[in-house]
Amino acid sequence: MQPLAHVRRNFILFLRDFFSKGKLVGPNGDKVYHWEQDLDRTQIIIQGSNVENPEVFKNSPAILVARSDIQRLKEYDSLGKNLDSYDWGTGKSQHISTFSVAVTISCLSSNQEEAENLAQIVFFILQMHRQYFPKTYNYRVVDLGGIGVPRIIQYEGEDTEVRVWNAGVVLNLIFHTVYRYQATGDNIDRLYVPFVHEGVGDQADGTHPPVVTWIEGVEDD
Repeated sequence: MQPLAHVRRNFILFLRDFFSKGKLVGPNGDKVYHWEQDLDRTQIIIQGSNVENPEVFKNSPAILVARSDIQRLKEYDSLGKNLDSYDWGTGKSQHISTFSVAVTISCLSSNQEEAENLAQIVFFILQMHRQYFPKTYNYRVVDLGGIGVPRIIQYEGEDTEVRVWNAGVVLNLIFHTVYRYQATGDNIDRLYVPFVHEGVGDQADGTHPPVVTWIEGVEDD
């Protein structure tokens, strides 16, 4: 079972890895848009779409990754329990569900042209790696939709409003996830999920939700 959060996380990690390797070179031979984990050192911010401190966008361009609602594709899906696979050795069944989703990669800057240029760079990087994503993440379809018109968006900062330009890159994905379970008749006895709790984590609002981590292969334990 691949968590749905990986749809967003895969592209965040891919872009962070690419921008961290110094592959983007400016006219003078200097490395540009170099990503580092340290916000005080990085030349670009790459993260999910939930923004806790929009003030950072005043000084650094950013790439934010978000997804739309995920829709199940019935025409690809297993049609009922009779078509699910069963492993007689382990006693486990397997069900495959197929989904479609749009992923939006927002390129932000206080400068309109920089936001648009950054979106063009991201689009080309994804286009050049279009065969990488199906092979690495088992996506069935990766369709680059295009580059949006730059628009001003507004965030509420601590003391001021932060206005930046946003040019978006849209991808349309079709992917599948596998559920492994044990059942008696129509009743599920065990559903193997790859999530583990690892204590608690602090949130911006002061709450302490569980930290949940996805572990490779845990559903087969």
